Amino acid sequence: MILTEVTFDSVMYRVSNEPLALEHWWTPKISVFDPFQYQMEAQHGGYCQIAFGSIEFTPDFFDSSNVNTWPPPITGDLVIRFTDTTEAAAEELFQGKIHLSSFTRETVTYDVYGGYDSINLLEIEDIDYDENESPIPRAFGAVTYVQPLRLPDILTAPTYHKGYMLGSKETNWHVYDDGVDICSNVTDNGDGTFKLSAVPVGQVSISGIGTDSTLAEIVEWACGASYLNLTYNGTYARNPSPSLNHWATSQTSITQFLSEICAYFSHIFYIRGTTLYLVDTKINNGSRIITEFDYMPSEYNYNPPVSIIKTVWQYREAGEWRDKTGGGSGAVYVKETDHEVSVISIYPYGEEMEVNCFQENHDNILTALNDILDMVEKPMCNLKMPLTASPVLPGEKVLFQDTSLQSTTEIWIRARNITYDFDNYEVTVSGEGEIYISET
Repeated sequence: MILTEVTFDSVMYRVSNEPLALEHWWTPKISVFDPFQYQMEAQHGGYCQIAFGSIEFTPDFFDSSNVNTWPPPITGDLVIRFTDTTEAAAEELFQGKIHLSSFTRETVTYDVYGGYDSINLLEIEDIDYDENESPIPRAFGAVTYVQPLRLPDILTAPTYHKGYMLGSKETNWHVYDDGVDICSNVTDNGDGTFKLSAVPVGQVSISGIGTDSTLAEIVEWACGASYLNLTYNGTYARNPSPSLNHWATSQTSITQFLSEICAYFSHIFYIRGTTLYLVDTKINNGSRIITEFDYMPSEYNYNPPVSIIKTVWQYREAGEWRDKTGGGSGAVYVKETDHEVSVISIYPYGEEMEVNCFQENHDNILTALNDILDMVEKPMCNLKMPLTASPVLPGEKVLFQDTSLQSTTEIWIRARNITYDFDNYEVTVSGEGEIYISET
């Protein structure tokens, strides 16, 4: 049974796609439910984001005995729960926003939105040194020789933002002018900025460690009240959590950034209700065993082969550098060099795959790439099963046996993409796993 709470102008209405007399009366005012689904951002991890097309109500939902507003309200809040017993036992599946799309004499259609993609990763500086509005770069983990944002001078003193680095000057973070340490000319202003006592002769850079360094720390930081305002749950995240080396300079949504770093480290995250769950793709987010009476005929797929997975990271080094001829005096500055790291599969005829890099240690990068390769080489399964009061969640391990194939086959998958079809009370689960013949 689908229990849907729709709120317009602070008034909540209980509706469903069928008449339900439970602890409360749920009015049958929903005519069409588009299937909604968890969709994993990348093949190897990232944001398992809820995608939900639209929901259609009967026009009499807005008459004087119900919402009592016409034309229908432009926007509202939506909570969807499912139960096969009582109202108290209902499991929350979705919480988000609805926005009026269209209406006719037969139906009123609202598009459904999750509500977190508009929250920015970086704070905005209203006026920088060049009198422009600029995002403030932020350090995640240890970074070296990165360029801080220059702010308007303080009484002619060149002033910069520290990029949310920890600790104190010279002990935890250092400032350089063309790679030469100038901490003796630096004053920490105590508000996240610093100023110089002399005008720099070259490019100012800074090295240090951000306030959040590991994947788990960053995701938990993003859940704070100033950002996503969610409760963080890392029960099934990797332990110890992998460390980042990243200087964020470009504005993006905070969920997009989390999706990219989670995919790099072979993690997923999803939002359910007011909680964000971070899950290692190599760990089960719970598990269940189902029988052939619990699912419908399934399809087993293999991803297109990948020949190589590669990434590029930048190494910055201060020194005195000469041109390729080696002649003349050298110039002192910070040199950036691109380094490519790759792993090769056993399928040389496959396609190349590139991922963004969020680390600077060669061995750590290799570990991340091998984890990605292991995941994309696993077989996939599309499993259709009845919608139950205990819905399958992203990362959950599902084990079953298929006796309808040429030989009795054992299968397990970890759910990555999940589609809930409320009209037909079905769930389609897809994910990677293993397919094998049990030993007799």
